Amino acid sequence: MLRPIAAIKVNRPLKPNTIPTKMPRLGWVRVDRLLVNDDYQRDLNRKSEKLIINIVENYDWRKFKPPIVAELTGEQAGWYELVDGQHTSIGAFMHGGIAEIPALIIEADQLGQRADAFIGHNRDRVAMSPLSLFNAMAVAGDEDAQTILQVCTAAGITIPRCPPHSGEYAVNETCALASLRKLVARRTARDAREVLQLCAKAEEAPLTSSLIKAVDLLLHDKNYADFDRAKVERLMPRIWEFDNEIDQLAYSKGLQRWRAVAAVLYNRVRKRGAA
Repeated sequence: MLRPIAAIKVNRPLKPNTIPTKMPRLGWVRVDRLLVNDDYQRDLNRKSEKLIINIVENYDWRKFKPPIVAELTGEQAGWYELVDGQHTSIGAFMHGGIAEIPALIIEADQLGQRADAFIGHNRDRVAMSPLSLFNAMAVAGDEDAQTILQVCTAAGITIPRCPPHSGEYAVNETCALASLRKLVARRTARDAREVLQLCAKAEEAPLTSSLIKAVDLLLHDKNYADFDRAKVERLMPRIWEFDNEIDQLAYSKGLQRWRAVAAVLYNRVRKRGAA
């Protein structure tokens, strides 16, 4: 899967700018000589605290990304103001076994320059999609992610590496990662595969969380029994012909839509006399 980097296609001539700033340098800075400027830095919330605790308790240099710092002058000479990488730096400081960390040192004498650099580092980036993160976890050896992939593959379901650029998914592709995680966590691999195999017969593009949860409810909830499995399989390819009926049931009974899907499906496949 390795490939060299390559230029992207651009439909107009590019006009590279004249770089107005000096090239940064890489250096080692003491973690106790780092400053946070509350004028533009983000406050630490609960999520931030959890991230920092995880860094401290699972420190790994392979996962370390050098923070961006600005070297201060005058009365604050010898100190560095954090521009980006506050969580990383606090984690190193709290670890207790790390005196220095490598950092990318930029020249930004004015507060406005440092705030502008902060904006650039946090705005001008492409966030990692949940799909990309999930696939990376599987490659990294995460057992839960690998199990989900194995179950999906066995059922004929695929998880793309990233959302399609066109927005159009292929049949039986899914991005319903949360529902897949819950399904695999509470069912055996065999039972989870059966749920997804039945979902695959609907040939959704993409396979939705609503259908996964509805089929799981139908197959495993004690309130749904005595139904004809063969009928379910025959009905799945045209389940969405009953969209109006599903919507009306969900509205009239105040049901979540996936529960309405399961109810409508069951009503059409249950055996005579079933409650």
